[in-house]
Amino acid sequence: MVSTPRPERVKHFVIARGLPGAGKSTAIARLHPGAIVCSADHFFVGEDQVYRWDLERVSLAHQEAFEKASQACLAGEPLIVMDNTHVQRWEFEGVAALALQHGYTVSYLNVFDGGLSDKELALRNAHGVSEEVIAEMRTKWED
Repeated sequence: MVSTPRPERVKHFVIARGLPGAGKSTAIARLHPGAIVCSADHFFVGEDQVYRWDLERVSLAHQEAFEKASQACLAGEPLIVMDNTHVQRWEFEGVAALALQHGYTVSYLNVFDGGLSDKELALRNAHGVSEEVIAEMRTKWED
């Protein structure tokens, strides 16, 4: 009996990008249900589900999100999403390299500003990012 090789399972890694309040989390939930979602934002949500952002811990939050993505890649999870603003290329190049190293197909979910003004984004985002900070992020955006 000749055995047929089993097809390799497709592994997909999505890098979500967009300004605060643009709708990244909503788009991820709609487009990629069941995905392993890695986000620095998760670091700041307590057991009581209240978001408490702390500037001094941002680096640690991003490190933890990267570590979660790394562990998911090692486990061969079929669908992983990295959900952060990723305003500039350097902010996601390491994540893309990690995914490719583990045999993932990488794609980008780019919601940029969701068609909203800086003022609307400031009012919508759940993390208290000001209109001024969003405007600065917009000027730094790299396609």
